[in-house]
Amino acid sequence: MKNEQALRPMTIKDVAKKANVSITTVSRVLNNNDYFVSEQTKQHVLGVIEELKYRPNVLARGLHSFSTMTVGLIIQDITNPYYPRIVKGAESRAQKSKYSIILANTQRSQEKITQSLRIMWEKRVDGLIMVGRSIIRNVENSAYFHESGMKVVAVGTPEDESIHSVQIDNVEAARQACKALISLGHKRIAMIAGTETSISALERERGYRKAMEEAGFPVPDQYFVHGDFTAEGGRRAADELNKQGFGGRDGITAVFCQNDLMAIGVLNGLKANGIRVPEEVSVMGFDNIQAATFVTPALTTVAVPVAELGEKAMETLESLLKNEAAPLVQYLPTHIEYRESVGRYTDHGT
Repeated sequence: MKNEQALRPMTIKDVAKKANVSITTVSRVLNNNDYFVSEQTKQHVLGVIEELKYRPNVLARGLHSFSTMTVGLIIQDITNPYYPRIVKGAESRAQKSKYSIILANTQRSQEKITQSLRIMWEKRVDGLIMVGRSIIRNVENSAYFHESGMKVVAVGTPEDESIHSVQIDNVEAARQACKALISLGHKRIAMIAGTETSISALERERGYRKAMEEAGFPVPDQYFVHGDFTAEGGRRAADELNKQGFGGRDGITAVFCQNDLMAIGVLNGLKANGIRVPEEVSVMGFDNIQAATFVTPALTTVAVPVAELGEKAMETLESLLKNEAAPLVQYLPTHIEYRESVGRYTDHGT
């Protein structure tokens, strides 16, 4: 077994494991990139490289010296209206530059994420756009891209801070959404969050709590419910919050939802329970998907420039492919789109 291992060519993963560092760190040392790598760590990694007689895959690097004029785009969930709009923006920009896009939908499956990354590598795409936290994190475990030097742009907050990204300021956007509700007289504001592992969910929670803290309003544990970013989850969350009571002098008077699908589920749940929106309870969404204008009442929401995120990500990737400078992190602005689901708080009594 040991002889078989000795005959097997060393990989970047072997170096990372032996040196007890990440693949990213080894890649930075190999590419002479001192970003977040101390001199001590660099020398340690170089020592391990020499010890293992590791040699970078020159053939893999050479393959990427020829452009295929294709870009990989990996998303989490094609059924969520948020993701097709990012695809549309990226595709619009790509067409102008004569690039083709290979799309992969992972359905939030780690197995499919790994499979998609492998397919992109085999297709020899020139670069990669990743949308969604689980995908952005997964690239950390992929030697394919670190070893080849493939250009990568993330839509969202990447775990690897050396990856270029296009984002919105989730904390500030959520804070402004809650401040808008507070300015209308609401004090008892519940929040319906996305999945517990989502970085955007955690950031939007921080913004919500920050606004409530600044206003001096408490946030009881019962005011915080997970809805998993789905309409069904929003409906279940509305039923859960209904146990605390809505409206009146003591009930919840506003609900901030971390995306529009959950907000739509909340609207359905409130209607089923005979609770009027916005007369008794105001509902605020996040994303401004097209369906937000079709529900009754029309949904007030944080408008995210979703298509522009995809377009800007593609634009940034093009710059990197041309070896041009590009900002490491780019934030696009959001605003509140006021419609019918939010109103001023009125004390109707109990």
